[in-house]
Amino acid sequence: MLEAIKNNNKAMNLITIIKVLLIVFTGIFLFFIIRSLYLTFFKSKADILGEQENTNKLQIYAVDSDIKTELKKGLKASYKESAYMDLADQLYSNFGLVDKADYEDIRPILQKLHSNVDVLMLTKAYGLRKFGTGFNTPKSLSLSFQDCADYNSSAYWRMLVATFGKNR
Repeated sequence: MLEAIKNNNKAMNLITIIKVLLIVFTGIFLFFIIRSLYLTFFKSKADILGEQENTNKLQIYAVDSDIKTELKKGLKASYKESAYMDLADQLYSNFGLVDKADYEDIRPILQKLHSNVDVLMLTKAYGLRKFGTGFNTPKSLSLSFQDCADYNSSAYWRMLVATFGKNR
């Protein structure tokens, strides 16, 4: 009889250990689920801005790399770097003047681009520029066309990028 009680205590101890382990692992699992939900839905503005800024910086780095690749192929820029800065400033001023930049104001600027190197140099010169105040991030040239230009201007930009990109 005494031996049966000892075997029963061993079984109870094993069941208790399993219950404790189950509770601990469930707690850890719930912690990570709740944490991921919190980070998904309650990110701070600084975290969101930081992620977008890192993405923008990677895009600018990719443009630099593409320019070097195109120049190694023997393609040349049509203008000096200062001319691309002037074009970028003109585009930025058009984007900032109204809610949506007008195609008639932007088309003459874009018609000065003759190759993929020109598109890349303009993108590099434009860099990242801020619009307005408050909760916004700097935008690259492509994002500026997407967000701040009318449909025709945006379509013309996409057509230029696609056309010159095919000629690589």
